[in-house]
Amino acid sequence: MRIHHSSPSPGRMPARSGAALVRRHAEPTGSGAARRVLVLQRTAGNHAVAALLRSAVAPVGVQRQTAGTRVSTRGLDAQAAAIVTNAANTSRPVSQRAVELVWAIIRAYFPSKAGLVRAVQFDDSETGLSTTVRTAANAQGTRSVGSTFLNEALTGFARRPLQVGHELEHVEQHRSGMGGPATKHLREFLAFYHKALAPELAGTGRVSHSTRVRLIDAALGNHYCLSTQLRTTHAAKEQELLAARARHDGRASNPSTTPPSSCQPSG
Repeated sequence: MRIHHSSPSPGRMPARSGAALVRRHAEPTGSGAARRVLVLQRTAGNHAVAALLRSAVAPVGVQRQTAGTRVSTRGLDAQAAAIVTNAANTSRPVSQRAVELVWAIIRAYFPSKAGLVRAVQFDDSETGLSTTVRTAANAQGTRSVGSTFLNEALTGFARRPLQVGHELEHVEQHRSGMGGPATKHLREFLAFYHKALAPELAGTGRVSHSTRVRLIDAALGNHYCLSTQLRTTHAAKEQELLAARARHDGRASNPSTTPPSSCQPSG
């Protein structure tokens, strides 16, 4: 059975050129700038290295594209900044940059899971990320990405690796036999549960409080779609989500909101 999964952008719950599978590269030995450049080259490509070197003369933290799009690398380490800088290079088409961005994130943060992805394709109707996958022990997903994911990565990168991880988890679920419509809510609940509570990956910046609340609410909304038995099985996860929500709700001048209390499917 072929299933389409979508990992929408915050506030859009939910909406929907290929590349070869990548090999895992070991981090080179050595030290200093040379090693960092090699790591950047292997994770984000030569374009990223060149762009990062050009950006060394730009103001720290915020850069500006020629088209006027504001690009933020504040709080990012060299690897993440290189990925963002490469994605912001308007000398190449949006479709190419979006596909390269997804592959760069996989290479940098999920290298051991690259084999879960058959291809990444550009679909500008997709407002987040989505994966089409068949249930099988060796399943691979075809990832779809649009300009929305690309543009949001330029101003708030930390959330993007978590989105990629969400979609990779769906392929793993299908490999374990969790395919078909009967397990859709459970798949989404578990994927959103992990994404909502996962710490930001090292060097990728911070996920905002309001985004954490939206991710938690997506998990809870799917949780309340589960059967009574499954809700009981995952009751501890529900309490974890509610406790985390209390820590993020109403923070950073955001208004307090009410969590879902009934089935609200998303994903």
